[in-house]
Amino acid sequence: MTWDVEALTVVYSDSDDGKTQKSLLASSRLSFAVGSTLGRVDRTPAARTTCAVVDGSLEPDRRREADPECPLVADGEVPARCQ
Repeated sequence: MTWDVEALTVVYSDSDDGKTQKSLLASSRLSFAVGSTLGRVDRTPAARTTCAVVDGSLEPDRRREADPECPLVADGEVPARCQ
């Protein structure tokens, strides 16, 4: 799936009663009807995008090429070239 977007914000809304929002968690400081508050979209070729844990957070790791033969999550032995 490919989207041609310049800006995007993802928002999670929590409600105990299903009618009122108790809290919101968003990927940018979104303000209703203010397009400039949408988050910026960075484009990275899929073959160059991997992630690494940095100081407890998952961050993009663009230092190495992604190998389609290497598992993203492994529950067994991982080949040496994938480590």
